[in-house]
Amino acid sequence: MKNITLLLVLCALVCPVFGQIDNAYQNLDVKKYYAVSLFSITGTGKDIYEVNGREVDKATYDKYHSVKENLGDCCPCILRTYDEHDILLREYVACTDCKVGDYREFYPDGSTKSTGHYKENHTGKWGNIWEKGYCSVKDGEFVYFNEKGEVSFSEFWKNGRLVK
Repeated sequence: MKNITLLLVLCALVCPVFGQIDNAYQNLDVKKYYAVSLFSITGTGKDIYEVNGREVDKATYDKYHSVKENLGDCCPCILRTYDEHDILLREYVACTDCKVGDYREFYPDGSTKSTGHYKENHTGKWGNIWEKGYCSVKDGEFVYFNEKGEVSFSEFWKNGRLVK
């Protein structure tokens, strides 16, 4: 019985560490973004609003448009990208539209489609990260899963170059 109690205490201390994206990013803001195409024409007598080429009312358009600024305000943040049906597509560390750390992509049922890692900016200076070579540069292992959750294949990247 003592061994079981000791095991439970140890697990309580150690287990919460596992499963986090990355300790360096645990205090970042989480921002929502919709991966949709928006179009509007206003002030012509008949206002037109479209989401993904489909005409919608203003309230629906505003729902998607209201988070557009999150992309520009995200540097760095954890960006969660959703489709028009509020299904989570991707979650990653970002600076605007650049991936700069851990990355996860999901199937519509919420299961993991792929995981990976992009080159990180350890300088703490986020201006001109594109010119500094930190924008969406694959760096590390990328693992791809089938819909059953089984590993389909993996790739290894180093500074944007496929290693194996």
